[in-house]
Amino acid sequence: IEGEELASVAAAESSTGRYPGWFGIQMELMQGKDGAKLEKMIFEELDKLANELVSDEELERIRQKILAGAVFSRESVHGLADVISRTVVVADLAYLKSYLSKLLAVSPADIQRVAKKYLVKDKSVVLWSIPEKGAKTSSMHKPEKNRRLFRQKEQAAATVFSLTKAKKIELPGGAVLILMPDSKVPVLVANIAIRESKGYETFKNQGIASMTGSLLDEGIPGLSGPELSLKIEGVGGELEFDESGGALKVLSHHGKMGIDLLLNCMKSPTFPKEAFERNKEQTLSSLQDLESQSNFLAKREFLKEVYGDHPRGRSSMGSIKSVKALTNEDCKAFHKLCYHPANLIISVVGDFDAAEVEAQIREGLKGWPVSENAKINYPKVAMPEKFTQKIISNPEAVQMQFYMGHVGIRRNDPDYFKLMVMDYILGTGPGFTDRLSARLRDREGLAYTVNANITSTADIEPGVFICYIGTDAGNFDRVKKEFLEELERIRTTNPTEDELSDAKNYLLGSLAFRFTTNAAIASQLLMAERLGIGLDYLDKFRKEVSAVTGDDIKAVAFKHIQTEKLILLAVGAIDPTGKLLPKK
Repeated sequence: IEGEELASVAAAESSTGRYPGWFGIQMELMQGKDGAKLEKMIFEELDKLANELVSDEELERIRQKILAGAVFSRESVHGLADVISRTVVVADLAYLKSYLSKLLAVSPADIQRVAKKYLVKDKSVVLWSIPEKGAKTSSMHKPEKNRRLFRQKEQAAATVFSLTKAKKIELPGGAVLILMPDSKVPVLVANIAIRESKGYETFKNQGIASMTGSLLDEGIPGLSGPELSLKIEGVGGELEFDESGGALKVLSHHGKMGIDLLLNCMKSPTFPKEAFERNKEQTLSSLQDLESQSNFLAKREFLKEVYGDHPRGRSSMGSIKSVKALTNEDCKAFHKLCYHPANLIISVVGDFDAAEVEAQIREGLKGWPVSENAKINYPKVAMPEKFTQKIISNPEAVQMQFYMGHVGIRRNDPDYFKLMVMDYILGTGPGFTDRLSARLRDREGLAYTVNANITSTADIEPGVFICYIGTDAGNFDRVKKEFLEELERIRTTNPTEDELSDAKNYLLGSLAFRFTTNAAIASQLLMAERLGIGLDYLDKFRKEVSAVTGDDIKAVAFKHIQTEKLILLAVGAIDPTGKLLPKK
């Protein structure tokens, strides 16, 4: 990926169990690169394992990674139960108790011996998945999905857990620090969120926030990108960055070193030219792949129709045209614009001394140029005057991708909690129990995935009310009709008592499972501060959701779902009227 720059994804795994498993390597070749060269290099690396001893330094780094990974995987109750149950299926508890000590006893000679025995070219199976020219592809690398480090979606409030135990500190320069010590497990998580970055993009430089975020760990003064990676991997830690900020997870005794790296990457990235060119090429390769996927195109065009010139109507990756035009100097300028204390929220959760961490972060922020956040003049997002339908004909599409909706609400909308309960009744319920899933998926078998939601994207700026289904192109008229029927039903009739209580009970009970790790808590602290909803929002959540009535659901659905102003966008093997294209 970083040396020859042939692939955008590289992964290896050993899948073992009670019966013989397999060892596999997966690569995703970048656009226009030499596949034969990539395959040759893989076998060269395997030969090197068989013929050369790994260094003590490399082996120690792997040991630390395994140790830290073992602690991280057992941090939550679910994680611990999963580890125990999986081990017992293939062995027994005695095996689990001795597993780490056996791993730590592995020597360089052991690695060389098993590589010679098992990683043999003549015994390998090589499979290439190569799309035909013009065919639709599906990438291992899915940058549009779950890309943000800090997800803004809220869930139900637990009855015992509360964020009010956290301590909020306003630091010089405008940064906000939120500390929540908890010594149950020896893990420290530190996150830094950028309050706003995408809003500073223009149409011409769209994608620059994402590109800048991808370069934060490519080097800092005194450490190159590879050296930085070795330093954090050497203690088994995790350090990630994207356009929303940075996230650190380490064993607590490495917390000071990890926080220093996190702050320095955010504060003083060196933006090496070769790293910029590599990331730019990888982004362009991913965009070229995504451009051939119907669902990516459909959602992108739907959001354009909903938002117009508003930044939320653009892909976070940008477009092929805008990314091609980006320069390394653009990223440096964007970093100067967005990455300063007044635009930062920092959360630290886990096993640490609060006074020591606060002092360390105060010291780390010294020397960072202070400035106020530049005002962003967001364009107003308006609903269309009437129902709008746009179909993009794609004869090669395997499925029709169907999106329908309109601009949604801000997070501070007073109807937010009522609409959340409505979402779970209409199209977001667990286990396919919501109305849309029960009808279009379970009873009629039109698709595996069908949903509708208005609250999950609510933010400082308006989110989007969105209905989605991926189905056979011949179902266009049918799914359009049934979506509209279900929207009209929730707008005009109260839900049943069972529907209402099921949705509320799920929302009020589910969050206990979502606050079981330090990373989840740190993310929620950032979200609460950035959206201005307060550290007591879990208590508000419980109170508000409990009070929702059937009349409330009907009233907010009628108010916020404007069926006469919906935007429908579909991509598939259908003509502009929604009829099937003739087969060639």
